[in-house]
Amino acid sequence: MSIVLLKLGTILAHQFTKPFAYYLTEKAKRSRLFRNYVCLPSARIFHWGEVKAKMWMLSLGTAVQIPIRNEKMATELGANLFAEIIVFGTISSIVINEYVRTRKKDAKKEARRKQIIVDLKQKLEELSTQVQHHQGQLEELLKLYQDG
Repeated sequence: MSIVLLKLGTILAHQFTKPFAYYLTEKAKRSRLFRNYVCLPSARIFHWGEVKAKMWMLSLGTAVQIPIRNEKMATELGANLFAEIIVFGTISSIVINEYVRTRKKDAKKEARRKQIIVDLKQKLEELSTQVQHHQGQLEELLKLYQDG
């Protein structure tokens, strides 16, 4: 069940990423600064890592020179990467925040439960002391009754 929910969550996150990636691609087309300092470097690094990983997995040795993608493809890849990083970061922070909140809530509940147990033990000791006191009084009364 949880694997299905995880897959559904991944698909939803990817669907949220598409319009955002399209927006970033359009922004990269208009903004030279965004394209040259965010999209293209991240796309080149990703492409370089992807080629290295594929070469290593296929045991083809190391690539002497990795071909560079054209600027349009690199811009789209960089915008997609940037969008997915932002969406993943946002979703991750929400999940982590929810986890921490739940842990704090559980810790408070556990502390309350322990306090209730301590209070009950204290009341039990008080009642035990009262019972012993009443037993002593009862024994004195029985002694007085038998003597009298």
